[in-house]
Amino acid sequence: MIKNRTRIRITWFCLITGFVLGAFSIHKEMEGVAVTAIGLITFVAGAYIGGKTWNNNVAMKNKVDPKM
Repeated sequence: MIKNRTRIRITWFCLITGFVLGAFSIHKEMEGVAVTAIGLITFVAGAYIGGKTWNNNVAMKNKVDPKM
């Protein structure tokens, strides 16, 4: 399982790389690559948010209720 800090580093690397790729492709007038970079940024950000939410839900379900 990927540790939380590693996941954050991978996420930021992908976001920064996608942004740089998008900016470079807009500068070089490669619209297809720019759209792909925007899609990459959206996908990575959504995957991070979804993964974080999933892990939080699992942690909450595994927590023992002291009243029971």
